[in-house]
Amino acid sequence: MFFFMRNVMLRHFLMTYSIYFACWIVTLCFLAEKFEYQIVQFILGQIMYAILLAVGIHHREMIQRKSLNYERILNVEINKTNELISKLLPYHMLNVIKNEKR
Repeated sequence: MFFFMRNVMLRHFLMTYSIYFACWIVTLCFLAEKFEYQIVQFILGQIMYAILLAVGIHHREMIQRKSLNYERILNVEINKTNELISKLLPYHMLNVIKNEKR
């Protein structure tokens, strides 16, 4: 299930946290004679914490991907514009425009 996820940070988090959570469950089952209210409350708290972290990690990575994609699109458009300007203007005028500080 985890291996097919594209979100790398989220995949690593979920794999690590599921191992961590499984270890907690096994430990609590062997050490606790009976499930008390505090143990159930602790387990539910851990589940909620994992969900909150997973949503945060996913949101952060999606924002980073969007910004990276926008940068790539912007670079492509800048290259197209520079190519078009270089075809329309003489070489000496192109150098003046490129060296101009604004």
